[in-house]
Amino acid sequence: LACKVTRCSTTTSALTVYFCGTGVATNRDLVLGSGRKSPTVGTDTFRKYLSCRFDEGVKKGSHHRSVYRLGVGCKDSMAGMSHVWVVVAQPDGNFYWLQSFISHYSLATWMKKKDSSTKSGVAGVLTFDELMGKLDGLERLMSINAWTDEANRDYQDLFNVDKNLESVSWRSKKWTEDSRLVLFSWDEACEYPAGGEHDAAGDGEDGSEC
Repeated sequence: LACKVTRCSTTTSALTVYFCGTGVATNRDLVLGSGRKSPTVGTDTFRKYLSCRFDEGVKKGSHHRSVYRLGVGCKDSMAGMSHVWVVVAQPDGNFYWLQSFISHYSLATWMKKKDSSTKSGVAGVLTFDELMGKLDGLERLMSINAWTDEANRDYQDLFNVDKNLESVSWRSKKWTEDSRLVLFSWDEACEYPAGGEHDAAGDGEDGSEC
């Protein structure tokens, strides 16, 4: 998987095509109108679903290979804070946190990033508890009333970008509530592989109670 792009939305689309196929990768396009797949909103719903799926996997001895598309945004579309990325659940209970960030790094660079704070030693491979910790940081960011050093650390830990080192134009811009991340959305794009074909999540019965 050698994605050279840096725009986060393009990387997310490319990853969805890779894991799920073109049909799934385009099932949220606006041009589909009422036929497009709608994401679920809220970190609480994502936590609950992930916890349920993880507990099922522990009981069965193997976890679902699920691909999740995640996104977070703010009211000010020009604030440079919004982001989209992909989390891929692995059968061993770990999770790939896959992303890029325009003008900062590509997916290939991200996948090589070391991180001594994770059990795997790399930034893009997380345990379930480490993934929950990422959501803790995201929720803190979504509740801030000012841009602080802690907020900057959380943003950097999540998305590998130090906003305090951004361009002068970003640093000199007064932070407002419209710059705060307020909307988190997610969906389970697919489970891979499925009978040799890439099936959209929810197309078949897998016995899950989640």
